Parts: sequence; C-alpha cells; structure tokens
Amino acid sequence: MSPGSLLYFSFSVTPPVQLGGLGFSFLDTGALLSLGPFPVSTGSAVFAVPADPALLAVEVGFQAFDTLLGLTRPVIGVFSP
Repeated sequence: MSPGSLLYFSFSVTPPVQLGGLGFSFLDTGALLSLGPFPVSTGSAVFAVPADPALLAVEVGFQAFDTLLGLTRPVIGVFSP
C-alpha cells in the first residue's frame, strides 16, 4: 500500500457494494469509522482490543482504501475469548 492508505472499521458487514472505480466496499457505510492513516507494511498490523464482554460474538470488518489501488479485500471476523 502507498503512504496514502486509510484504514476503515465497521461493527457490521454488508454484501459488497461497488463504489465507482474504487472497488467494492464490504463494510456498513452507515456505521463506518475511519481509523486514520495506515502505514506501509508487509501486510499485517497489530491492534489492541479491549477485554470487554460486550464485544464477544460481535462481527467486525476492516478494509483499507489506498489512493493508488482503491479498496482492498476486507478482513472480517468475530471477537471470541
């Protein structure tokens, strides 16, 4: 990814929606949160997740937008103990 990459997060995942020539978004655009710039990396990142019981079994999604490549494939998961 280029230095112009932004990381997005959503507590809800939807069927893919095409956003013009940018690619497909899998995140709920009504509940989308920007996590800010995403550094150039080898393809992995580490995030601290609070140990909150309210997060158990919650589906979440992450997706990056790169100014050169458009939207990346999403990372979708469910928090578990």
